[in-house]
Amino acid sequence: MLYLFINLMPAKSIAEVTDDVIVDSCFITPEVWSVLAKPPIYKTNNLRQRVGSPFIAKGQKIRIIGRIFTNDCVPLRNALVQIWHPDYNGVIRTTTINTYTNDKFLYDTDKSFSSYREEDIDMRQETGDKNFTGSGSCITNNLGKYEFFTILPGKLTINDTKKINFFIFHLESNISMETQMFFSIDEMKNDKEVNSSIKISKNAEYLIANEITSTFYDEIIFPDERVFIFNITLPILQKYKKY
Repeated sequence: MLYLFINLMPAKSIAEVTDDVIVDSCFITPEVWSVLAKPPIYKTNNLRQRVGSPFIAKGQKIRIIGRIFTNDCVPLRNALVQIWHPDYNGVIRTTTINTYTNDKFLYDTDKSFSSYREEDIDMRQETGDKNFTGSGSCITNNLGKYEFFTILPGKLTINDTKKINFFIFHLESNISMETQMFFSIDEMKNDKEVNSSIKISKNAEYLIANEITSTFYDEIIFPDERVFIFNITLPILQKYKKY
């Protein structure tokens, strides 16, 4: 049985929406533009393991599944979905593709990151997990579905929140969106990037991922991983058909 998950209501209720649901519109996902520049993006949807390597990244394994929709709730195929986030220790990849910087808050070639420094930044300077790619990408299928295998991100700073950056681009409509996925409403409300974004509206609750179990979704969930649904609605209408 195919379950259709849509951004018709806050994330806590998404799992309750099943098949045979017909709607006229979906709420557009709020945009959040990260204060850090987008790093190099790998062409893989598995961030836990480098291509050709037998080693797995450290941390809690998570899987992110979801669908990309138009504003009239039509699944959007052939949409490019990119994600990036820190490793389990809160270390983020630099713009140099095979190295980590000793200062985990700065990219090698982007000096504007110095503005991200604050007195409360945790200056532990851990070594980055070299088995973690730091970024990934995939293309949505005919049902608008995407899927990523990654780990639960750490915090960049003491006062930061656990989150995953998303960038979506649809070539046919020439529409792009950058946003962020959060794991709890409290973390989202306490995040400085979200609260300072001029594009965030009362629909910010749609930035919360919904954790699921096999009883809610027709997916195999392994004992050592957690699975989250995060659906995204772009501000476009389907030109040729409508559900």
